[in-house]
Amino acid sequence: MKTAPSGREAPGVSSHPEKQQRAGIKPLLLAALLGLASGVISSPNHIAFAGNLCEPSFQIGGQIEGKCLNLVTGWGWPTAFITDSAAVSVVGRVGPDDSFSLGNLLVNILFYYGVLSLTLGRGKQIGSR
Repeated sequence: MKTAPSGREAPGVSSHPEKQQRAGIKPLLLAALLGLASGVISSPNHIAFAGNLCEPSFQIGGQIEGKCLNLVTGWGWPTAFITDSAAVSVVGRVGPDDSFSLGNLLVNILFYYGVLSLTLGRGKQIGSR
């Protein structure tokens, strides 16, 4: 432990590294919880490819080997990490056939972690005045 000449602990140096580690984990756990909880927020109009029988304006690559563009619902905010599977899923409802994207879930968690970090950092600045 570093001490100042007055015998007190130097500013910005903590004698409890375990508390610092636990304090750093709490915002990450809260961000993960918020990221998962954002799955209740639905957002329409995500593009999915399914089948090849549709109007020509929604078709890519020809009628035989092409795919159809479909607009499906997604869940999660700011990015949808669960989306309807256009070919087999009940549209507008989460089910076992829907697509899950771990990458998009991680983006959501990082977003919430950033917001929490900024908010907590700003709170410490205001509290130290």
